[in-house]
Amino acid sequence: MNPNELEHIDLRSEEVQEVLSNPPRWIVRWGITIIFLSIILILMVSWMVKYPDFISTTIKITTNTPIEKIEAQTGGRIVKFLVEDQQKVNRNEILAVIENTANFNDILNLREVIDSFNQNYTNFKFPIEKIQHLNLGELEQDYALFEKAYSDYTLHKKLKPYSIESLASEQTLLELNTQSRVLKSQQELERKELEVRKKDYNRTKSLYEEGVISQVDLESKELDYLQAKRNYENTKIQLSQLHSSKVTAQKGIQSSTIHNTQDNTRFLKEVILSYEQLKRSLKQWEHIYLIKASISGKASFQQFWGENQFVKVGDNVISILPLDSEIVGKITTKANKTGKIKPNQKVLIKLDNYPYQEFGMVEGYVKTMSLTPDKQGNYYIEVTLPNKLHTTYNKDLYFQQEMQGTADIITEDLRLIERIFYQFRDLFKYN
Repeated sequence: MNPNELEHIDLRSEEVQEVLSNPPRWIVRWGITIIFLSIILILMVSWMVKYPDFISTTIKITTNTPIEKIEAQTGGRIVKFLVEDQQKVNRNEILAVIENTANFNDILNLREVIDSFNQNYTNFKFPIEKIQHLNLGELEQDYALFEKAYSDYTLHKKLKPYSIESLASEQTLLELNTQSRVLKSQQELERKELEVRKKDYNRTKSLYEEGVISQVDLESKELDYLQAKRNYENTKIQLSQLHSSKVTAQKGIQSSTIHNTQDNTRFLKEVILSYEQLKRSLKQWEHIYLIKASISGKASFQQFWGENQFVKVGDNVISILPLDSEIVGKITTKANKTGKIKPNQKVLIKLDNYPYQEFGMVEGYVKTMSLTPDKQGNYYIEVTLPNKLHTTYNKDLYFQQEMQGTADIITEDLRLIERIFYQFRDLFKYN
């Protein structure tokens, strides 16, 4: 049809006007019904469909006992590996030895003796004969100091240098006590003699005053009395001198005892200090040159390590994966929306190692969250996994340490209709 002819078509004819002004009733009735049913269906679907509010963040799956990453504390060749990759190890077990100047077997011998030694601070008796002629490398100086201190201590106890001096003083004191007893007996006799001489002199003096005897007889008796008095006073002086000698002997004994105690204490202190220094040096040597496990678990080599291979300071040589430890999730997140996180909230975990579209998601629950952020403003959240790595697709995932993934923390389990009217609900709350 020609476009010019279309312009002359009358669209507002009487027939068209009649149809438009009087539509069929069944069209209106069914139209309203269909619209109403559609609205009801939409409301029902929005009520049945859940659309929870969640916070998405990253998560690391690990064990309650963290993995131990053992780094080399010094540079050098690895002389010996004592374990293999994936081997189970015990706590404090030696895993590898880094090159050093000591003989490894001699170090083990020294450590065995020290560990089995029952230290007694009153009677220090060390089996030093078991660790003589050892090649201890950097520990030689500390061992030599301990050996000298222990030798001085044992010689002092064996020779007892103050015992002779003390014994001589005791012997002298014994002799002085004997002399003192003899002099006291002699003094008692001289006292009685002095009393007799004094009475005799007094009688003679009375007779002289009566003129019965001569002056010569009086003087003779007086000389006898004075001689007895002199003897008594001399004995008294000797007893005093003996007492001074006894005091000197007792001081000598006490001085020997004090010096002996002081030397015993000094030698014992020196040997204990040198022993403790040897233990500290041994522990420091082990920390530097030995790769040891501080927890029980499974050893995992971080690289293709081999004997005689060179390591640098800080190289991660071996990791220890703990066994039979609870699997947990650890989240580090910024402060955004963390106020909505509460304990026991559900967490849906999508692991990077296992695509959730194929394997499903792991379910967990918030256990704890740090009360304050760290210096970088991060909060730390621990997530429990009651079903371990059993997924929503009924699959059990193989656990690997420090698996990374995404965690959706469901802070509020809302329905679709609630989310649609969320803003209206807030308006009704405050009005």
